[in-house]
Amino acid sequence: MMKNKQRFIIVMVLTFCGMAFTPNAQADTLKAPEFRAPAWVVKFSPLALFEIPHPAFQFAFEYRVNPVMSIQHELAWMPPLGIDGIFERGEMGHGYKFKNEVRYYLFDDSQRRSPNRQPYLTFELMFRSVQLHQEGWFRMNSGNFTQFLPSTQYRNQMAFHFKYGVQFLSSESTGIYVDAYTGLGLRRYYSTRKLNADLLQGTPDNLPGNYSFVLPSISLGLRVGIGK
Repeated sequence: MMKNKQRFIIVMVLTFCGMAFTPNAQADTLKAPEFRAPAWVVKFSPLALFEIPHPAFQFAFEYRVNPVMSIQHELAWMPPLGIDGIFERGEMGHGYKFKNEVRYYLFDDSQRRSPNRQPYLTFELMFRSVQLHQEGWFRMNSGNFTQFLPSTQYRNQMAFHFKYGVQFLSSESTGIYVDAYTGLGLRRYYSTRKLNADLLQGTPDNLPGNYSFVLPSISLGLRVGIGK
């Protein structure tokens, strides 16, 4: 009889303890935010409209590949700009730029206090090309004469950057994001120039404007977008 009473008391104590701790555990679970990268975000870069000398319309699309990683593709179009000089006339042809990046979100306990603040690290590859259509004087046949010709110069850049950024979500109901970042890397600048072969009256000398060099690179930017 005593053993049955002891068993009954032990069962009651365990049941009471379980009822006491279970709500707290459930409350902690409900309070803790779910740390996940955005499912998708479409973004626009307003500062790209003020880039000198080639303003651009620049858009990006980010999508989640696992809870803490995402991939982002970015594309920019640089519209033609007319330019005039004393010794040459020309028009800035269209240009474009695209970037691909892999993003890793740094979710930790700080997101419990501000779950809409999403810091991240990313690795980015970038390619940029601008075509400059010009008309100018070129030396021909080892300087024997000059000829006024149209030409196209391709000004290209290739770069990679390691970046740190923070993406802010205004609220889940609106789905508006603000994405700010900075980073360091290397950038290669190189160019080529082509003449219209049908108009040549001789052999052109060394074409001016060709170059190739590598420099350290800084990447700064701000994007705004909408997603979920």
